[in-house]
Amino acid sequence: MTDSSDLHIRAMERADEAFAAKRRFDFDAANKLFRVAFELEREAAHAIVMEQAPEPTRSVLLRSAATLALDCGEHREAEQLSCLALSGSPPAPICEELRELLAQVKLSRYLSECGTTIDPGTLRLSLAGNAVGHGVAGFAHVFDRVDATKKLLIRSVERLQGRPFRERGRPARAVKEQFNVFLSAPRAGSFAISMRVGTKDVQRALAGFVDPARVIDDFLTCIEAFSSEDQDGLRRRVPQPAYFRNFTELAKTLCPDGSRVKSVVFAMKRGPGYRAVALTGPAPRSWFPRAAPEETHVVIEGRLLYADSLKAKKQRIKLVDDSGSQHAVTVPEGMMNDIVKPLWDVRVRAQGVTQSDGTIRMLSIDAAPEED
Repeated sequence: MTDSSDLHIRAMERADEAFAAKRRFDFDAANKLFRVAFELEREAAHAIVMEQAPEPTRSVLLRSAATLALDCGEHREAEQLSCLALSGSPPAPICEELRELLAQVKLSRYLSECGTTIDPGTLRLSLAGNAVGHGVAGFAHVFDRVDATKKLLIRSVERLQGRPFRERGRPARAVKEQFNVFLSAPRAGSFAISMRVGTKDVQRALAGFVDPARVIDDFLTCIEAFSSEDQDGLRRRVPQPAYFRNFTELAKTLCPDGSRVKSVVFAMKRGPGYRAVALTGPAPRSWFPRAAPEETHVVIEGRLLYADSLKAKKQRIKLVDDSGSQHAVTVPEGMMNDIVKPLWDVRVRAQGVTQSDGTIRMLSIDAAPEED
């Protein structure tokens, strides 16, 4: 019998090749390589069990095989391997990882069972958490994310069409006619809602047409890079600074808070199966801009009362802090229309750095808790 360590090494080599293919957006090759890696790792894991290997070797290898099973859509195998690992005596941190893996298996199975309703022009958005019930969820938890997702999809269309970043105003008529977003009725379960992306048949013959399936696939690839903190990968996909900043700021609003909403999952149909990407925690800190060591970092909490985007290069807002003082804040490209303007007359928390002219260059902004 082939040595288990040799099988494991070969499995990890195929898995590395699969991830490399995924980064090249060669998903067919990635799926085949993940399948080979899973079969090798499963054989290694069963060999380890037969050898009665000690912990944590036993549970680590079983967890790896279960993860690869999930990557291949083998939900039952992933479940069995995870449970087999938990039946031993794994260390507490690995126990927690195995329980999280079982939760992912449950969600993936649910999505797979619903896969017949996901066609290439449909994006499924699913939520789970303490504020999410059987087909019921808080309005803001759902529709704030739906709104951010729609904005991201429209921006993807504009970027894929090669359009300059639209700093203000609505999407061009040609974009709106090519790309319409419709919502289906929410589904019971964790909480799921479908966003149907439609286009007029006549638009398909026009120059610059972008297929809805390509737009959704691009969106999922970018979300995956965001979730895994792959900044280089996301910059290769979204090289324009304004589009990049817009994407990362909107993606932050999609992330779970860790309690009321614990997971946000997007899925689309791909061939006979589906592709799913999950956000399972708050936005990674690596996506939050920081002040340079020589810059003066400031934080302002107050109300946004003025937004001026007449001069695209010098977009400014006016904040009135809790003491009544006014602050002029310069907004970077990519943030005014989708991020800042929706917060008009809302109490916000803005972070930035002081500039030589006394104004503040914004780093980030989000809604702050209203005072009693």
